[in-house]
Amino acid sequence: MDPEVIALVILGFAGGLLNGFIGSGAGVVIVPVMVIMGYSNVDHASSLAVAISCWAALLHVIPHYIRTWRDKEWIGGIALFLGGAATAQFGVAFTQNADPYITRLILSFLAFLCLDIMNRYERQREKGKSSDHTYVDIKRFLFLFFILAGFTGFAGGMVGSAGGLFLLPLLLYFTRMPLKSGIYACLFMMAGSSLSALYGQSQYGDIDFGLGIPLAAGAVVGGFFGAITLDFVSERSTRNVSKLFLSEVGLFMLVWSFLA
Repeated sequence: MDPEVIALVILGFAGGLLNGFIGSGAGVVIVPVMVIMGYSNVDHASSLAVAISCWAALLHVIPHYIRTWRDKEWIGGIALFLGGAATAQFGVAFTQNADPYITRLILSFLAFLCLDIMNRYERQREKGKSSDHTYVDIKRFLFLFFILAGFTGFAGGMVGSAGGLFLLPLLLYFTRMPLKSGIYACLFMMAGSSLSALYGQSQYGDIDFGLGIPLAAGAVVGGFFGAITLDFVSERSTRNVSKLFLSEVGLFMLVWSFLA
């Protein structure tokens, strides 16, 4: 087998693993590595891997919503799915018409903003000013779910991924939902927004299936195992991974905007 194809499959697996673990992040791994490897148009090629890894991870998530059917968490998941899918198209259109320099600066700003929100959330927990709810009143937060999904779906459409990475700190901070429920919710939002972004990019002829299919092959396996891994890792470690990759997105987009 072609070594390049093997490398893309491994890269897709790594991205999918992260996607299933923290509800997003496949593109955060795939895009920088492919840029370093010298590929162009990599954010669009990674969209196929992101979309497929999200749906693979959902195979592990759906049983959770079945078990919590009476708590109506699934309603929040559907709201996030629809909100992300509706606005990702606008993110794609914005990227097609905006200066890439401006787009990357915006994404860098959003990454650092969400990192700050995650840090604020953790400081409040440490001071005992707030704690996570074991149950979240979905009806109370339903409109907020639409707003947050719309915001992060737009951001995800801009880059083809990473929307869930921005969404997790916002859900934890504003709803105080349990971390695992927040990650599952992010996967639902990403499932909608990534498919929507993938469709939008295909209309511009931006999907490189030669790169996307090997990435997706690895991502579909990685996404499933990433969701399983979440059951065996502490919440603090999971939040630290999320913060690490928010920092990586912010720095990478900032540096890329000036070097590209």
